[in-house]
Amino acid sequence: MRGIFLILLVFGLQTNTLADQYLTDSPKTMEYEQGAADLYCDLTKIKKAYALRAPGFEASIGVMTDFQVRINIPAVISITHGQSTTYGYGDLDIGFKYRFIHETDTMPQVAFYPKITLPSGNPDLRIGNGRDFERLPLWIQKTWKQWILSGGGGYAIDHNPRKFNYVFGGILLRHVFNPELTLGGELFARGPVSLADHSVLFLNLGGTYNFTPNIFLLFSAAHSIAGIKTLKSFMGLGITWGPPQASTAGEGL
Repeated sequence: MRGIFLILLVFGLQTNTLADQYLTDSPKTMEYEQGAADLYCDLTKIKKAYALRAPGFEASIGVMTDFQVRINIPAVISITHGQSTTYGYGDLDIGFKYRFIHETDTMPQVAFYPKITLPSGNPDLRIGNGRDFERLPLWIQKTWKQWILSGGGGYAIDHNPRKFNYVFGGILLRHVFNPELTLGGELFARGPVSLADHSVLFLNLGGTYNFTPNIFLLFSAAHSIAGIKTLKSFMGLGITWGPPQASTAGEGL
């Protein structure tokens, strides 16, 4: 069993309550009537505990100009040393992104992107938080030719009495090498979540490969460089649909 999960790590399978390719979000929204969806696997290892989302489903759609709705539904496998392996549906994650400043030659674009996690997973099986929690961040982004710089952060409110509220934030730099390949790296910090899950600073490397303008591959791998020892990885395959002139394959989920 241990060997199987080491193989998954090598091939880039990330999970935590922020489950995404990058932990730093982009303020860019889907255009009106444009959508994107991907199937993904992600893995988190903290000490001797593993959490694997396989499969996970994520979808975003532009419901209005500058307003995007996102939903994330995972199935979760939990493996903890000395306990039985459990499997089931995890917590449902819903996001609402509103971009209220557009990018210009001198100004970055800015968006408010709250996410609400609903306790649909079973905490007794270690696949759910047991209570809802909210993340309330602001994200900004500026582009210079082939370079894209994103950053920001916010505050998370966890209603589980055994968990803490915490602050989080990050900075992400990506380079567009060509229409097919974009690579990036980020630093992301998060405050303590509980007495056992302390503060952590991640270094995350990842990218996007567009097979076509509407089919894309997402991948990343992260490791803690300060704080609680954590390893994360992510891989997803997705599609976009909607106005072809606004295609953003592999971007802004």
